[in-house]
Amino acid sequence: MTMPALITKCEKIKTETRLKKFYSLINQTVRMSSVDNGDPDGWGLYDGKGHDYNFHLNVLNQYFFPYMKYSRVENCKTDADNNNTACVYFFDGSAMRVKFDRFGGTFNYFIDGDSSHKTAKNWFYFEFHMVGDENSFVAQNKNYIVPRGWVHGMGKVPTTVPECMIKGCNKTNINFCTKCIELNNWKIPDGYPW
Repeated sequence: MTMPALITKCEKIKTETRLKKFYSLINQTVRMSSVDNGDPDGWGLYDGKGHDYNFHLNVLNQYFFPYMKYSRVENCKTDADNNNTACVYFFDGSAMRVKFDRFGGTFNYFIDGDSSHKTAKNWFYFEFHMVGDENSFVAQNKNYIVPRGWVHGMGKVPTTVPECMIKGCNKTNINFCTKCIELNNWKIPDGYPW
């Protein structure tokens, strides 16, 4: 095995490990918070108003931070479409960008901690399925944070790795890459746009 191939293999293993760890951590956090605060449906995330950084920070302070370890939090200004979101940095150098909305919200996980670095190697897209409507898709996902598996106009949620890779984990679209990894038992699949 050549040195570049060995480095790539190690990077992929590190990514898979951190991704599984984050997925477990964030859902354990929701479960623990639910014990103390009730189901997320009652957390007041879907009031229909626009949410600024302070709103996201207040939700994190009340429902997430008491149940997780992190190094710091700050206002994300790295994405023009999401400049009022909260960036939470972890001790291992990774980060998540959080945006709560009336359906639950989105959690973007960044392996290298750089929320402006949106590549298939670094950016992983999760959704907080909180409300039982068309955006929850599968009833079992309600009140869980799951890999993104659907975009308006894209049709049904991918259920196989090949379908997932075609629909949204390729050179032109990385929206479903996290879902593809989940479908492949949390391993980076062949053909992944690394």
